[in-house]
Amino acid sequence: LTMIEFDDHDFKTLVIDTGSSLEKLIEKKVCAENKNAVSVASIPFGKGYGEAVTHFNDILFRLENIRQKRKMIIVMICHEKIEPIKSPDIDPYDRYEVDLDKRILPDLYRWADAIFFVRQKVYTKVVDKSFGKDVIEGVLSDQRILLTKETAAYVAKNRYDLPESFEFDKDNCVRN
Repeated sequence: LTMIEFDDHDFKTLVIDTGSSLEKLIEKKVCAENKNAVSVASIPFGKGYGEAVTHFNDILFRLENIRQKRKMIIVMICHEKIEPIKSPDIDPYDRYEVDLDKRILPDLYRWADAIFFVRQKVYTKVVDKSFGKDVIEGVLSDQRILLTKETAAYVAKNRYDLPESFEFDKDNCVRN
């Protein structure tokens, strides 16, 4: 990041691939700073998690400096995980969340101008009629959809007033 932040270059975009890998590097650093602890969880009193959040926020601060001073686009690719949602007033359900530690997510969500959820388009088809009932099967297409607005099913946001969803053609995305 120091080179991107301070050295001369013509880069317009910085891509962090992936947030999970960045998180692992931060955890490795926290362990090294704590007498080579086996894991962040093994550091007493939850101190390791706090230090990891501090390091992650330091990186977000530097990324913001790069975005503002260098006028660069910052992209952080993250994987998803399925999290159960329990609420006292509705039935429990599952939701896609960003696969990072829950202590890091609020700061990342606040910092990011956009969080997109990309998924393959899914169709359903009747494959059989058994005992008078349709048997329905999900079919994945090759087409990907980029979703920009949060729903109960996934996390997303955008501060750019983008459409709620659109086709995501990675080849076209790279060219443009």
